[in-house]
Amino acid sequence: MYRNSFGQKRDVDEFLKDNPVPQGTYYTLSDAQISPQKVLRLVLAGTGIKTIPSEVLKFQNLTELDLSNNKLQEIPVWILKLKNLQILNLRANHIAILPPFVFSLPALRVLDLWGNDIHSLTLPQDNFTIEDINLSQNKFTALYDDISKLKHLRWLRFDNNKLTSIPPVIFKMASLQYVYFLHNSISDFDAGVSKNEHIKVVDLALNDAFDIIKVSRLQQLLPNCRIITEL
Repeated sequence: MYRNSFGQKRDVDEFLKDNPVPQGTYYTLSDAQISPQKVLRLVLAGTGIKTIPSEVLKFQNLTELDLSNNKLQEIPVWILKLKNLQILNLRANHIAILPPFVFSLPALRVLDLWGNDIHSLTLPQDNFTIEDINLSQNKFTALYDDISKLKHLRWLRFDNNKLTSIPPVIFKMASLQYVYFLHNSISDFDAGVSKNEHIKVVDLALNDAFDIIKVSRLQQLLPNCRIITEL
């Protein structure tokens, strides 16, 4: 038995009936290896692994790999062989270096790296697949123009880092719609910003104090955007 959000008791079987596990989802390598071709989603979250097991390569139809809440320190280059991988979840690990080859995964759309130790971002070439990247709760002190190589990026999550400014190139990205810089040390953001009618949300809450004139000027440049400066 468990309690739902309303405090009501429900059986696990009843919960699973209302919230079925997506077809092709596996939670252990041993179960997944029985029928490798059927594995679409592999969840190895919170298992304490220190390296990504090479057995993952057996699952060539894999579209989602969840390795969150582990002790991973690096991403192996053989991950590029997962040609159908669309979602890579590496939240809450110990990754310090994000290897550029990750951005060469041919089908990758979502990359979640929240809660690691990454301090820089390098893209070797333009990327046309990634739509959502989460780099929150890392160790960035600056964000460089390489981010603009993510040509189809819609969601940029950069909360809880140590940025002091936002590069103008952010506001020139044609596909970008949602930008989150909550809880950094940003006090300046409008130098070189050009008009952008596509961005819908810019979250700047819990940063250094903003000059209301600068916020007003930024709003004029982002006419369809909700700019958040307070929680």
